[in-house]
Amino acid sequence: MEEGYEIRLLRDATVEDEVINNGLFADTVFKCAGSYPSRHNEEVFGQAALFALLSPVLRDRLDLSRGMCQLGSTMGSAAPETTLLAGVKRDKHGRQEVWLADEISARGFREVARYVYGLPNKFNTLKIGDVMLAARILQIPELDQAALRWGISYLRSLAPWRGMHNDPLASRVHDGVIAARSEGALIDKFAEPEEGRYGQIGDALCFYASLCLPIAGDDLNSQGRRQAAEACRDAILVAFDCQEMSSNPVFLDLPEDALLLLFECEVIHEQPEHLWEHCVRWAFTRKDRELPPTKPTWFCSGPSFEKPAKKMFAPGARMVAVSVPEPADEEVDWQRWLLPIAERMRFKDMAAGAFAAHVEAIHPMLPELRQVIYRVRRQGIRQEMASIRGSPLLLEAS
Repeated sequence: MEEGYEIRLLRDATVEDEVINNGLFADTVFKCAGSYPSRHNEEVFGQAALFALLSPVLRDRLDLSRGMCQLGSTMGSAAPETTLLAGVKRDKHGRQEVWLADEISARGFREVARYVYGLPNKFNTLKIGDVMLAARILQIPELDQAALRWGISYLRSLAPWRGMHNDPLASRVHDGVIAARSEGALIDKFAEPEEGRYGQIGDALCFYASLCLPIAGDDLNSQGRRQAAEACRDAILVAFDCQEMSSNPVFLDLPEDALLLLFECEVIHEQPEHLWEHCVRWAFTRKDRELPPTKPTWFCSGPSFEKPAKKMFAPGARMVAVSVPEPADEEVDWQRWLLPIAERMRFKDMAAGAFAAHVEAIHPMLPELRQVIYRVRRQGIRQEMASIRGSPLLLEAS
Protein backbone atom coordinates (compact mmCIF):
# COMPACT_ATOMS: atom_id res chain seq x y z
CA MET A 1 0.00 0.00 0.00
CA GLU A 2 2.77 2.42 0.94
CA GLU A 3 4.77 1.52 -2.18
CA GLY A 4 1.76 2.25 -4.41
CA TYR A 5 1.21 5.55 -2.61
CA GLU A 6 4.83 6.58 -3.12
CA ILE A 7 4.62 5.71 -6.82
CA ARG A 8 1.49 7.82 -7.10
CA LEU A 9 3.22 10.75 -5.40
CA LEU A 10 6.20 10.45 -7.76
CA ARG A 11 3.90 10.33 -10.76
CA ASP A 12 1.93 13.38 -9.56
CA ALA A 13 5.11 15.37 -8.88
CA THR A 14 6.50 14.56 -12.34
CA VAL A 15 3.28 15.56 -14.14
CA GLU A 16 2.90 18.75 -12.08
CA ASP A 17 6.47 19.82 -12.83
CA GLU A 18 5.85 19.28 -16.55
CA VAL A 19 2.54 21.17 -16.58
CA ILE A 20 3.47 24.06 -14.28
CA ASN A 21 7.17 24.58 -14.92
CA ASN A 22 8.70 22.84 -17.94
CA GLY A 23 6.30 22.09 -20.80
CA LEU A 24 8.82 19.81 -22.54
CA PHE A 25 6.07 17.56 -23.89
CA ALA A 26 3.37 20.21 -24.28
CA ASP A 27 1.89 21.34 -27.57
CA THR A 28 0.16 24.38 -26.03
CA VAL A 29 1.11 27.14 -23.65
CA PHE A 30 -1.79 28.93 -21.94
CA LYS A 31 -1.16 32.60 -21.18
CA CYS A 32 -2.89 33.71 -17.96
CA ALA A 33 -3.24 36.98 -16.12
CA GLY A 34 -0.57 37.21 -13.47
CA SER A 35 -1.35 37.33 -9.77
CA TYR A 36 -0.60 40.22 -7.44
CA PRO A 37 2.04 41.60 -6.97
CA SER A 38 3.83 40.50 -10.18
CA ARG A 39 1.02 41.41 -12.61
CA HIS A 40 2.96 39.94 -15.56
CA ASN A 41 1.50 37.15 -17.69
CA GLU A 42 2.17 33.63 -16.44
CA GLU A 43 2.23 30.36 -18.37
CA VAL A 44 0.67 26.92 -17.89
CA PHE A 45 1.63 24.11 -20.30
CA GLY A 46 -0.42 21.21 -21.54
CA GLN A 47 -1.79 19.00 -24.29
CA ALA A 48 -4.62 20.81 -26.06
CA ALA A 49 -6.66 17.63 -26.58
CA LEU A 50 -6.92 16.95 -22.85
CA PHE A 51 -8.15 20.44 -22.04
CA ALA A 52 -10.60 20.34 -24.94
CA LEU A 53 -11.95 17.02 -23.68
CA LEU A 54 -13.04 18.46 -20.32
CA SER A 55 -13.89 22.08 -21.18
CA PRO A 56 -16.47 22.78 -23.90
CA VAL A 57 -15.33 26.41 -24.01
CA LEU A 58 -11.76 25.42 -24.84
CA ARG A 59 -13.05 22.72 -27.18
CA ASP A 60 -14.79 25.35 -29.28
CA ARG A 61 -11.63 27.43 -29.52
CA LEU A 62 -8.96 24.82 -30.11
CA ASP A 63 -8.42 23.52 -33.64
CA LEU A 64 -7.07 20.11 -32.71
CA SER A 65 -6.65 18.91 -36.28
CA ARG A 66 -4.11 21.65 -37.00
CA GLY A 67 -2.91 22.27 -33.45
CA MET A 68 -4.10 25.84 -33.66
CA CYS A 69 -6.11 28.06 -31.37
CA GLN A 70 -9.07 29.98 -32.70
CA LEU A 71 -9.46 33.03 -30.55
CA GLY A 72 -13.04 34.01 -29.78
CA SER A 73 -14.73 36.92 -28.10
CA THR A 74 -15.48 34.95 -24.93
CA MET A 75 -11.81 34.27 -24.21
CA GLY A 76 -10.91 37.94 -23.87
CA SER A 77 -8.60 40.21 -25.80
CA ALA A 78 -5.36 39.93 -23.87
CA ALA A 79 -3.45 38.55 -26.89
CA PRO A 80 -0.97 40.77 -28.72
CA GLU A 81 -2.18 42.46 -31.88
CA THR A 82 0.02 40.20 -34.03
CA THR A 83 -1.76 37.16 -32.62
CA LEU A 84 -5.17 38.53 -33.50
CA LEU A 85 -4.04 39.27 -37.05
CA ALA A 86 -2.22 36.02 -37.68
CA GLY A 87 -4.76 33.82 -35.89
CA VAL A 88 -2.00 31.90 -34.10
CA LYS A 89 1.32 32.66 -32.53
CA ARG A 90 3.91 30.06 -31.57
CA ASP A 91 6.77 30.30 -29.15
CA LYS A 92 10.35 29.34 -29.94
CA HIS A 93 9.60 25.68 -29.14
CA GLY A 94 6.74 25.54 -31.64
CA ARG A 95 3.98 25.44 -29.01
CA GLN A 96 0.78 27.32 -29.81
CA GLU A 97 -0.01 30.19 -27.46
CA VAL A 98 -3.55 30.45 -26.11
CA TRP A 99 -4.49 33.71 -24.41
CA LEU A 100 -7.18 33.25 -21.75
CA ALA A 101 -9.70 35.77 -20.51
CA ASP A 102 -8.31 38.36 -18.11
CA GLU A 103 -10.68 37.03 -15.43
CA ILE A 104 -8.87 33.66 -15.46
CA SER A 105 -5.83 34.08 -13.25
CA ALA A 106 -2.75 31.88 -13.28
CA ARG A 107 -3.62 30.71 -9.76
CA GLY A 108 -7.03 29.54 -10.87
CA PHE A 109 -5.95 27.98 -14.15
CA ARG A 110 -3.20 25.93 -12.52
CA GLU A 111 -5.95 24.18 -10.56
CA VAL A 112 -7.81 23.65 -13.85
CA ALA A 113 -4.65 22.00 -15.20
CA ARG A 114 -4.36 19.80 -12.12
CA TYR A 115 -7.95 18.73 -12.60
CA VAL A 116 -7.38 17.97 -16.31
CA TYR A 117 -4.37 15.78 -15.50
CA GLY A 118 -6.01 14.04 -12.55
CA LEU A 119 -3.73 15.59 -9.94
CA PRO A 120 -4.94 16.22 -6.36
CA ASN A 121 -6.40 19.67 -5.76
CA LYS A 122 -4.28 22.20 -3.89
CA PHE A 123 -6.98 24.56 -2.70
CA ASN A 124 -6.34 27.35 -0.23
CA THR A 125 -8.15 30.50 0.84
CA LEU A 126 -6.03 32.68 -1.42
CA LYS A 127 -6.91 30.90 -4.67
CA ILE A 128 -10.35 29.37 -4.06
CA GLY A 129 -12.23 32.30 -5.59
CA ASP A 130 -9.96 32.27 -8.67
CA VAL A 131 -10.50 28.53 -9.09
CA MET A 132 -14.27 28.91 -9.03
CA LEU A 133 -14.19 31.76 -11.50
CA ALA A 134 -11.98 29.82 -13.92
CA ALA A 135 -14.13 26.70 -13.60
CA ARG A 136 -17.32 28.67 -14.26
CA ILE A 137 -15.92 30.50 -17.31
CA LEU A 138 -14.49 27.30 -18.79
CA GLN A 139 -17.66 25.34 -17.89
CA ILE A 140 -16.06 22.62 -15.78
CA PRO A 141 -18.90 21.92 -13.29
CA GLU A 142 -17.13 19.16 -11.36
CA LEU A 143 -14.22 21.44 -10.45
CA ASP A 144 -16.69 24.25 -9.75
CA GLN A 145 -18.58 22.11 -7.24
CA ALA A 146 -15.39 20.78 -5.63
CA ALA A 147 -14.12 24.32 -5.06
CA LEU A 148 -17.53 25.41 -3.77
CA ARG A 149 -17.70 22.58 -1.21
CA TRP A 150 -14.16 23.23 -0.05
CA GLY A 151 -14.67 26.98 0.31
CA ILE A 152 -17.93 26.81 2.24
CA SER A 153 -16.65 24.01 4.48
CA TYR A 154 -13.59 26.09 5.29
CA LEU A 155 -15.65 29.18 6.13
CA ARG A 156 -17.96 27.13 8.32
CA SER A 157 -14.95 25.75 10.19
CA LEU A 158 -14.05 29.33 11.14
CA ALA A 159 -17.50 30.08 12.58
CA PRO A 160 -17.40 30.67 16.34
CA TRP A 161 -19.31 28.13 18.40
CA ARG A 162 -20.18 30.50 21.24
CA GLY A 163 -23.80 31.57 21.32
CA MET A 164 -24.90 29.36 18.44
CA HIS A 165 -28.03 28.20 20.23
CA ASN A 166 -29.29 31.80 20.42
CA ASP A 167 -28.34 32.85 16.90
CA PRO A 168 -30.46 31.36 14.08
CA LEU A 169 -27.84 32.31 11.48
CA ALA A 170 -25.04 30.66 13.47
CA SER A 171 -27.20 27.59 14.08
CA ARG A 172 -27.78 27.27 10.35
CA VAL A 173 -24.01 27.42 9.77
CA HIS A 174 -23.48 24.83 12.52
CA ASP A 175 -25.91 22.49 10.77
CA GLY A 176 -23.94 23.04 7.58
CA VAL A 177 -20.70 22.04 9.30
CA ILE A 178 -22.26 18.77 10.48
CA ALA A 179 -23.64 18.12 6.99
CA ALA A 180 -20.25 18.82 5.42
CA ARG A 181 -18.58 16.37 7.77
CA SER A 182 -21.16 13.69 7.04
CA GLU A 183 -20.51 14.12 3.31
CA GLY A 184 -16.82 13.57 3.84
CA ALA A 185 -15.68 17.17 3.47
CA LEU A 186 -13.06 17.04 6.25
CA ILE A 187 -12.68 20.64 7.28
CA ASP A 188 -9.69 19.89 9.52
CA LYS A 189 -7.48 18.89 6.56
CA PHE A 190 -7.24 22.01 4.43
CA ALA A 191 -4.19 22.15 2.22
CA GLU A 192 -1.73 24.99 1.83
CA PRO A 193 -2.75 27.53 4.49
CA GLU A 194 -2.02 30.72 2.56
CA GLU A 195 -3.64 34.14 2.75
CA GLY A 196 -3.88 37.04 0.33
CA ARG A 197 -2.74 40.58 1.01
CA TYR A 198 -6.06 41.43 2.73
CA GLY A 199 -6.14 38.40 5.02
CA GLN A 200 -8.80 35.76 5.58
CA ILE A 201 -11.64 38.26 5.31
CA GLY A 202 -10.41 39.52 1.95
CA ASP A 203 -10.05 35.97 0.64
CA ALA A 204 -13.53 35.05 1.87
CA LEU A 205 -15.04 38.11 0.18
CA CYS A 206 -13.26 37.26 -3.09
CA PHE A 207 -14.74 33.77 -2.91
CA TYR A 208 -18.18 35.20 -2.21
CA ALA A 209 -17.85 37.67 -5.08
CA SER A 210 -16.93 34.90 -7.54
CA LEU A 211 -20.18 33.14 -6.61
CA CYS A 212 -22.25 36.23 -7.37
CA LEU A 213 -20.73 37.22 -10.71
CA PRO A 214 -23.02 36.50 -13.69
CA ILE A 215 -21.21 34.21 -16.15
CA ALA A 216 -22.76 32.75 -19.30
CA GLY A 217 -26.29 33.12 -17.97
CA ASP A 218 -25.43 31.59 -14.59
CA ASP A 219 -26.26 34.26 -12.01
CA LEU A 220 -28.20 34.70 -8.77
CA ASN A 221 -31.47 34.15 -10.65
CA SER A 222 -30.43 30.50 -10.78
CA GLN A 223 -31.67 28.68 -7.69
CA GLY A 224 -28.53 26.63 -7.25
CA ARG A 225 -26.22 29.60 -7.63
CA ARG A 226 -28.27 31.69 -5.22
CA GLN A 227 -28.32 28.94 -2.59
CA ALA A 228 -24.54 28.59 -2.84
CA ALA A 229 -24.06 32.36 -2.50
CA GLU A 230 -26.41 32.48 0.50
CA ALA A 231 -24.55 29.62 2.20
CA CYS A 232 -21.25 31.43 1.64
CA ARG A 233 -22.72 34.73 2.87
CA ASP A 234 -24.13 33.17 6.04
CA ALA A 235 -20.81 31.49 6.85
CA ILE A 236 -18.88 34.75 6.34
CA LEU A 237 -21.24 36.76 8.55
CA VAL A 238 -20.84 34.24 11.37
CA ALA A 239 -17.09 33.77 10.97
CA PHE A 240 -16.17 37.47 10.82
CA ASP A 241 -17.18 40.72 12.44
CA CYS A 242 -19.42 42.80 10.16
CA GLN A 243 -17.52 46.03 10.77
CA GLU A 244 -14.19 44.37 9.98
CA MET A 245 -15.72 42.87 6.85
CA SER A 246 -17.10 46.16 5.51
CA SER A 247 -13.79 47.89 6.34
CA ASN A 248 -11.81 45.39 4.26
CA PRO A 249 -10.63 46.84 0.91
CA VAL A 250 -12.13 43.86 -0.96
CA PHE A 251 -15.58 45.03 0.18
CA LEU A 252 -15.20 48.01 -2.17
CA ASP A 253 -14.86 45.63 -5.14
CA LEU A 254 -17.94 43.50 -4.45
CA PRO A 255 -20.41 43.21 -7.34
CA GLU A 256 -23.72 44.98 -6.81
CA ASP A 257 -25.64 41.69 -6.57
CA ALA A 258 -23.27 40.46 -3.87
CA LEU A 259 -23.73 43.63 -1.83
CA LEU A 260 -27.53 43.54 -2.13
CA LEU A 261 -27.54 39.88 -1.05
CA LEU A 262 -25.60 40.86 2.08
CA PHE A 263 -28.31 43.40 2.90
CA GLU A 264 -30.88 40.60 3.20
CA CYS A 265 -29.27 39.51 6.50
CA GLU A 266 -30.23 41.30 9.70
CA VAL A 267 -26.78 41.09 11.23
CA ILE A 268 -25.26 43.35 8.56
CA HIS A 269 -27.49 46.23 9.76
CA GLU A 270 -26.21 46.31 13.35
CA GLN A 271 -24.11 49.44 12.71
CA PRO A 272 -25.96 51.39 9.98
CA GLU A 273 -23.69 54.45 10.19
CA HIS A 274 -20.57 52.38 9.59
CA LEU A 275 -22.25 50.35 6.84
CA TRP A 276 -23.53 53.42 4.98
CA GLU A 277 -20.12 55.12 5.11
CA HIS A 278 -18.46 52.15 3.40
CA CYS A 279 -21.29 51.77 0.91
CA VAL A 280 -20.69 55.38 -0.15
CA ARG A 281 -17.02 54.55 -0.62
CA TRP A 282 -18.03 51.42 -2.56
CA ALA A 283 -20.05 53.54 -4.99
CA PHE A 284 -17.39 56.25 -5.29
CA THR A 285 -14.65 53.74 -6.21
CA ARG A 286 -16.72 52.70 -9.23
CA LYS A 287 -16.75 56.27 -10.53
CA ASP A 288 -13.62 55.99 -12.69
CA ARG A 289 -13.88 52.36 -13.76
CA GLU A 290 -17.54 51.78 -14.67
CA LEU A 291 -20.31 53.73 -16.30
CA PRO A 292 -23.05 54.61 -13.80
CA PRO A 293 -26.57 53.27 -14.22
CA THR A 294 -28.44 55.25 -16.84
CA LYS A 295 -30.79 57.98 -15.79
CA PRO A 296 -34.36 56.56 -15.96
CA THR A 297 -36.66 58.07 -18.56
CA TRP A 298 -39.26 58.94 -15.94
CA PHE A 299 -36.72 61.30 -14.41
CA CYS A 300 -37.33 63.66 -17.30
CA SER A 301 -41.06 63.13 -17.74
CA GLY A 302 -42.40 62.34 -14.28
CA PRO A 303 -42.37 64.14 -10.93
CA SER A 304 -39.47 66.46 -10.27
CA PHE A 305 -36.91 65.55 -7.62
CA GLU A 306 -35.23 68.93 -7.59
CA LYS A 307 -35.14 70.96 -4.40
CA PRO A 308 -38.10 73.31 -4.14
CA ALA A 309 -37.37 76.93 -4.79
CA LYS A 310 -36.49 78.99 -1.73
CA LYS A 311 -38.99 81.80 -1.13
CA MET A 312 -37.54 85.11 -0.04
CA PHE A 313 -39.67 87.79 1.64
CA ALA A 314 -38.86 91.47 2.04
CA PRO A 315 -41.05 94.17 3.67
CA GLY A 316 -43.19 95.92 1.10
CA ALA A 317 -41.95 93.67 -1.68
CA ARG A 318 -43.57 90.86 -3.58
CA MET A 319 -42.61 87.21 -3.07
CA VAL A 320 -39.46 86.22 -4.96
CA ALA A 321 -38.53 82.63 -5.87
CA VAL A 322 -34.85 81.69 -5.98
CA SER A 323 -34.21 78.42 -7.80
CA VAL A 324 -31.57 76.01 -6.49
CA PRO A 325 -29.17 75.00 -9.30
CA GLU A 326 -29.17 71.31 -10.13
CA PRO A 327 -25.73 69.66 -9.72
CA ALA A 328 -23.85 68.69 -12.86
CA ASP A 329 -24.29 65.08 -13.96
CA GLU A 330 -20.58 64.32 -13.87
CA GLU A 331 -20.49 65.31 -10.19
CA VAL A 332 -23.35 63.13 -8.98
CA ASP A 333 -23.87 60.33 -11.52
CA TRP A 334 -21.77 57.91 -9.44
CA GLN A 335 -24.38 58.21 -6.69
CA ARG A 336 -26.85 56.25 -8.83
CA TRP A 337 -25.07 53.15 -7.59
CA LEU A 338 -26.35 54.07 -4.13
CA LEU A 339 -30.05 54.18 -5.04
CA PRO A 340 -30.77 50.43 -4.52
CA ILE A 341 -28.48 50.46 -1.47
CA ALA A 342 -30.36 53.38 0.11
CA GLU A 343 -33.67 51.56 -0.40
CA ARG A 344 -32.38 48.80 1.87
CA MET A 345 -30.56 50.86 4.49
CA ARG A 346 -31.87 51.16 8.06
CA PHE A 347 -31.68 54.95 8.22
CA LYS A 348 -34.28 54.88 10.99
CA ASP A 349 -31.72 53.29 13.30
CA MET A 350 -29.29 56.19 12.92
CA ALA A 351 -29.23 58.84 15.60
CA ALA A 352 -30.46 62.22 14.34
CA GLY A 353 -27.03 63.83 14.54
CA ALA A 354 -25.28 60.93 12.80
CA PHE A 355 -27.93 60.83 10.09
CA ALA A 356 -27.58 64.56 9.37
CA ALA A 357 -23.78 64.28 9.29
CA HIS A 358 -23.83 61.41 6.79
CA VAL A 359 -26.29 63.20 4.53
CA GLU A 360 -24.28 66.43 4.58
CA ALA A 361 -21.07 64.50 3.87
CA ILE A 362 -22.27 63.82 0.30
CA HIS A 363 -22.07 67.16 -1.46
CA PRO A 364 -23.35 67.78 -3.99
CA MET A 365 -25.99 65.08 -3.72
CA LEU A 366 -28.04 63.50 -6.47
CA PRO A 367 -31.62 64.80 -5.99
CA GLU A 368 -33.06 61.29 -6.43
CA LEU A 369 -30.75 59.92 -3.75
CA ARG A 370 -31.73 62.63 -1.29
CA GLN A 371 -35.39 61.84 -1.83
CA VAL A 372 -34.85 58.09 -1.33
CA ILE A 373 -32.82 58.60 1.86
CA TYR A 374 -35.40 60.82 3.54
CA ARG A 375 -38.32 58.68 2.37
CA VAL A 376 -36.74 55.46 3.68
CA ARG A 377 -35.94 57.06 7.05
CA ARG A 378 -39.43 58.58 7.35
CA GLN A 379 -41.17 55.31 6.46
CA GLY A 380 -38.96 53.33 8.84
CA ILE A 381 -39.71 55.64 11.77
CA ARG A 382 -43.44 55.53 11.04
CA GLN A 383 -43.48 51.74 10.89
CA GLU A 384 -41.53 51.53 14.13
CA MET A 385 -43.93 53.91 15.88
CA ALA A 386 -46.92 51.97 14.55
CA SER A 387 -45.50 48.71 15.88
CA ILE A 388 -44.88 50.29 19.29
CA ARG A 389 -48.46 51.61 19.49
CA GLY A 390 -49.83 48.19 18.59
CA SER A 391 -47.64 46.26 21.03
CA PRO A 392 -49.42 44.02 23.56
CA LEU A 393 -47.84 45.88 26.51
CA LEU A 394 -49.35 49.21 25.45
CA LEU A 395 -52.72 47.60 24.80
CA GLU A 396 -52.74 46.04 28.29
CA ALA A 397 -51.73 49.35 29.87
CA SER A 398 -54.60 51.15 28.16
